[in-house]
Amino acid sequence: MLRAGWIPRLWVGLCLAGFASGVANAADPVVGSAAAQSLALVAKADGSYIRGIVTNELTGNPIAGVKVELATALKALDNTVTDAQGRYSFPTAARPNSTTEGNRYDLAFAISEFKLGTLDGVVASTANANIALRPLGVTAPGQPIARSGPRSVYIEWPANPEYNLKGYNVYRQQVAPPPERVDCNNYIPQPIGELVKLNGTAGNVYSSLITGTEYVDTTVQKGLYYIYKIQAISGGDRPSDLSRSPFSCPPAKGDFLAIFFPDVYVQSTGLFLWELVPGQSPFVRIPVSSRCAYDIVTSGMQIKAELPATLINPDGYVIAATGVTAAMAGALETNLIASPNPDVLDLLIANASLNAQNLYGSGDLFNVYVKTKVVPQDTCGPLHLLDEEIVGPQNGVRVYDNSVPTPLKVDVELKDGVLCKGGGCLHGDVNLDGVVDMDDASDILKIWVKKIPAPQICWPDSGDINRDGYADAADSTLIQRWLAGMSINPTAAKEDLALTSFAVAGAEKVAANPLVAVGLAVGDPGETVTVPVTMTGAAPTAGFEMTIAFPAGDEGLTYVQGSATLGAALAGYDIAENSGETEENSANGWVSIAVSGAESQGKAGTIDLVTLQFTIGANATQAMPLVLVSFNQFDQYGHTPRQTDPLVPTKDDGQVILKDDTIEVPNVLGLTLANATARIEAEGLVVGNVTHVYGNAAAGDVEAQTPAAGTQVAPGSAVDLVISDGPAQPPVADFGGYPRSGSAPLAVQFTDYSDYRGRTPQSWAWTFGDGGTSAQQNPSRTYQSPGTYTVSLTVTTDAGSDTETKTGYVTVTEAPQSPLVDFTGVPQWGVAPLTVNFTDATLTYGRTVLSRSWTFGDGGTSTQQNPSRTYQSPGKYSVSLTVTTDAGSDTVTKANYITVSGTGEGISMWIPDRSATAGRNVVIPLNMSAPGGVVLKGVQIEFYYDAAILDPATVQVQPTALTGRMSFAATVGTPGKVIVNVMGATGEIRGVGHLFEVEGRVRTNAVADACGEMGFDAVYLYDQNVSPLPVDFTDTGNLCVDDDCMVGDLNGNGAVEIGDALYALMIAVKKRDMDACSLKAGDLNGDNVIDSADAVMLQRMAAGMSINPRAVAKAGEADEMLLSVILEGQDYVMVSLENGAAPVGTNVDVPIWIDNPGGLSGFDVWISYPPELTPLEKFPGTVLSGGQIDYKAGDGMVNVSMGRKEGVAPMKAGPGTLATVRFYVNAMPAGGKAEVRIEKCALKGQYGDSFSWYTAVQKVNATIAVREGEGGDDNGCFGGTLDAAPPMTPSSGVGGILPLALLPVAIAAASRLRAFNPRRIRKS
Repeated sequence: MLRAGWIPRLWVGLCLAGFASGVANAADPVVGSAAAQSLALVAKADGSYIRGIVTNELTGNPIAGVKVELATALKALDNTVTDAQGRYSFPTAARPNSTTEGNRYDLAFAISEFKLGTLDGVVASTANANIALRPLGVTAPGQPIARSGPRSVYIEWPANPEYNLKGYNVYRQQVAPPPERVDCNNYIPQPIGELVKLNGTAGNVYSSLITGTEYVDTTVQKGLYYIYKIQAISGGDRPSDLSRSPFSCPPAKGDFLAIFFPDVYVQSTGLFLWELVPGQSPFVRIPVSSRCAYDIVTSGMQIKAELPATLINPDGYVIAATGVTAAMAGALETNLIASPNPDVLDLLIANASLNAQNLYGSGDLFNVYVKTKVVPQDTCGPLHLLDEEIVGPQNGVRVYDNSVPTPLKVDVELKDGVLCKGGGCLHGDVNLDGVVDMDDASDILKIWVKKIPAPQICWPDSGDINRDGYADAADSTLIQRWLAGMSINPTAAKEDLALTSFAVAGAEKVAANPLVAVGLAVGDPGETVTVPVTMTGAAPTAGFEMTIAFPAGDEGLTYVQGSATLGAALAGYDIAENSGETEENSANGWVSIAVSGAESQGKAGTIDLVTLQFTIGANATQAMPLVLVSFNQFDQYGHTPRQTDPLVPTKDDGQVILKDDTIEVPNVLGLTLANATARIEAEGLVVGNVTHVYGNAAAGDVEAQTPAAGTQVAPGSAVDLVISDGPAQPPVADFGGYPRSGSAPLAVQFTDYSDYRGRTPQSWAWTFGDGGTSAQQNPSRTYQSPGTYTVSLTVTTDAGSDTETKTGYVTVTEAPQSPLVDFTGVPQWGVAPLTVNFTDATLTYGRTVLSRSWTFGDGGTSTQQNPSRTYQSPGKYSVSLTVTTDAGSDTVTKANYITVSGTGEGISMWIPDRSATAGRNVVIPLNMSAPGGVVLKGVQIEFYYDAAILDPATVQVQPTALTGRMSFAATVGTPGKVIVNVMGATGEIRGVGHLFEVEGRVRTNAVADACGEMGFDAVYLYDQNVSPLPVDFTDTGNLCVDDDCMVGDLNGNGAVEIGDALYALMIAVKKRDMDACSLKAGDLNGDNVIDSADAVMLQRMAAGMSINPRAVAKAGEADEMLLSVILEGQDYVMVSLENGAAPVGTNVDVPIWIDNPGGLSGFDVWISYPPELTPLEKFPGTVLSGGQIDYKAGDGMVNVSMGRKEGVAPMKAGPGTLATVRFYVNAMPAGGKAEVRIEKCALKGQYGDSFSWYTAVQKVNATIAVREGEGGDDNGCFGGTLDAAPPMTPSSGVGGILPLALLPVAIAAASRLRAFNPRRIRKS
């Protein structure tokens, strides 16, 4: 007899007699206590459960209280009791392993305490009802795709749309090298070795199953080829066949990252055309793409390529980072320039990041936008990536990893593309109707959900807009943006990117992966229910794709087509849906959803993605799972978080529960934990998370529960409990301080010793008795004045607050503070007679000055505060100042502070040692030292070199910043000889620099480690009166053939790129040491140091720009960016620190101002600060926006260096900030002051020249005053950040970025602080 229930309907009847009448179900009356009763057992294995129903075979009524036992021939597994409806179930976890224990399952049952075979006269089944239950299987996975990656191979495959899936196995087999072009339809691999299971134990298909749809094989060997196969395992431990398509194709090769150009066909429309400026002719988009970056963390890369000059107009190009590289765009340098080969244009891209970035998967790295020339239809040209193994390490594609201390080069495979006018597939035209429109965006979604078939031609290339190898919702989003005239490139680093939720540090990084949850629905058979899908901790989302699997049919669910409704955050987005049943079994249903829009919804706590409707089958008897088998999300730039951080959202499955199956959550509020647990478990539920808080309930009782009482939930659901620890107790305040006595100034460290009674402290409020306060837990305070001070501390928690006051706690005695002497003199060098103006910069601590005494080193003295002195004779002079106050005296002597020279005195010409690899170019500076200053009217130099090392055919000479304004001529025809003649006026030159640069190539056959001498045969220098100047040119240098210390290659990686500029800044701020090799490699301007000037020149080299000014045919036509032109006639340039005021315990910003930055391209500033201040961070200023900056602080000194490859245009120069340094105010009394001083300031031009060669640089220091209270300055005084807010980013208006309207205020403030001369502007 067959009963209605789960199919297949398998039942067994057993005759049981003599059972106790008291145990029969009330719904099934027993006829006599000794009467036999026939029971019918119905069982089904559905992949998640073995479950069924026990009924009275005669009446068909269900029987409660029947003990059902699950066992195999080898062992007992589990047992349960039927419920009021006669139902029982065993979860998948109780299933035996069908390969090791047989696939027959024995179901035994008895009523209540009866045990089979124990009563006289009872017929027992010795076979225990042997029921053969074949577990419900799963479909063989689709064809896997294997992609080569650095040190690994990445394998992915389509998700099985089955709710009873348990996991996957991955198999690998080595094969012989395939043909160069593999036809996967006809390719038959030649195996080498056996098929190997990669996950878990070999030979055990049930161990360490993979729950996702991807696997990274890190055991590959470089250069070998592999194929991969995938196997699925069902919830009932039934393995599928191997991959439906037999193997991954083409075979994967170990150890390579691929960077490539796609083929680009320029047509009248299509996604390769972008109207970057509305109303202007569109640009052609040429992506630089990557694939197989599955375990790469990169600190930088350089792309060098050749583009066809026959097709591309080099004017007006744009090169932009993409969603994958946007987080590195702060160090992006690009160029597209003419090549020595007239047929090509050189593309140069350098990208670096101080914070290493993950690259994961495939996608566009950069977009190059160009305009094409008018050429005949079907004209094509190559898009060629340069291979370093062919063109040399300075000239090819290179990617660095994040190895410390020196990043290592990553192996890459390069693939060229083609740029054609016409032909090919129309990019974006998915439906092949000849135009790109919204239908194409929609069709991508429909193809993904299998609602329509994919086109036979041009697919997936026509729909793969972001070049990641797939056409999906991300590409649908990009088509919509293109149709709306919107950009596909982020406008700023980390702008609205999905990666901001994953890959960045600090407050932006979420605590965990986003959670995508399918909800719960309750209904009766035949009823339609609505199931929500939500995402918590959502990153910016412009589209997503997902597939949900479920049991289908009369006993399961049916998806309601067209029921998908997007949540409010995604309202109006394009959506496609489709559902069906798997090929393996019609009981497996699935529904796929694909969504895309032109804008990201932004980061959010929780968003409603979509709601779906299902109809419950008429014969459904159990809860039905809704399994989220796959989910992918994208932002508005076609970028997924996985491309920069290999993370995916956590998935939480849902279910549909029958109303009869739900359980009402009991009310356990006020019960003890033990009683609440017993009550919850009695209802068929379990206790979930248990937490403790102080609350209103008695200690140990339940304060709160989730879900709330009365909520309908599924059997076995968890109820979370919050247990009260009783009413919360307020804290007891206490503290200590050390030392508690001493002379002023006395620094006391206070420590909080409060008892918080188990609560979390919320705030601290200290008063120190001298007017100072603090909100820190353990602050320090410096008492400046003698006295006895009362200290109090108030602590607060959510349970209340308490105050502890200690009267007369700190005693401070008098200790007069002597002055701290300092002074400046302008200028510090020059030609006799030289007048120097001295300024007293002494810190007197508010004491009365009794006297001053100056000595000038030439026998002269003064008692004035700010005297002047004229030095009549050449020499070096030491200057000293003694200041006496009523608290003491102090003396400062600055040795050799003033340098005075006669005309031309002390001039020397010299050549540094240089080295280069055979076949490489080398730059040789011809240096001059002029410590006393000189104005040159004419120069003739005869320079010699070893022609056996330096190829004479390649030698050329360039003027530098020092000689760029002079007419220039050079003779290089004689091997080993160079003669240079220049005429004109240099402007006054001071210090060390190079007059000319000799550049040439080391012969390819030069002997390794060979050296040749370089020097001068003759040097003639003439001053402004055309009088010869004495000059020492006896010093010589060596040119050696050596792979080490290549000029420009500071980081030693064999190339000159943006990383070398960053390295130079790190040396400038002393984060790295400068050795002899780094000095040879990085000192591009020949001044014997590495500083911002060299960083500027390295940036120009990396971008393919000249580091020398253009040569002129006659005087008067000099490069406008020469400092000798810009600074001519200027007495000085002033750099000043701005005064500030702030309370103790808050931050104050100190901007570094420059009054006239014309010509500025870099700077190095050293700022000293007292112990009362702690430096926190730096921000770039206004005048060198977009440049590279570095910073180091400690031991009372802040070093800031910055450089940008282009200098500030003279006509656009006005007052602005170099940078801003943020300090924290530690401990001073109200009204106290702390001085910050510019100890050194070096200003540089774009060709490596220094402001100090042509003019004086005045420095103005600043004072930080301590105010009472918090907040801004109500008096309207101009200052730094005066509140205790968290540090702000430069984009918020802090950090030296001032509105133009505030510049006059800033200038006025500076003029009040020191003798600022607003009339001293650049002479025109």
